[in-house]
Amino acid sequence: MKNTIISLFTFLLFSSSLFAFPSYTKEFLQVYPHAKKSPLRSCTLCHVDGGYNQYSYDYEDYGYDFEAIEPLDSDGDGFSNIEEINALTFPGDFESYPEG
Repeated sequence: MKNTIISLFTFLLFSSSLFAFPSYTKEFLQVYPHAKKSPLRSCTLCHVDGGYNQYSYDYEDYGYDFEAIEPLDSDGDGFSNIEEINALTFPGDFESYPEG
């Protein structure tokens, strides 16, 4: 019984980590490799409060092409998406923006 519980726990832990890193995140990191060790490597790049942010909607609207939405300001904070990505701030979060 103890081995079964440990095995189930291990499976759930491993499988949940698989779903936490979707293909869109992998693609984002291929386009922007400098973001690999940054907070942008998280679900909050596109998700907020259990839903999606405007950056994710723009990504969908522009044919799932990260480079196509670089000039947009998805969160309306005055900085383009690419400016935010280069500064390692979230392009879909109005409260996250480059300093300066």
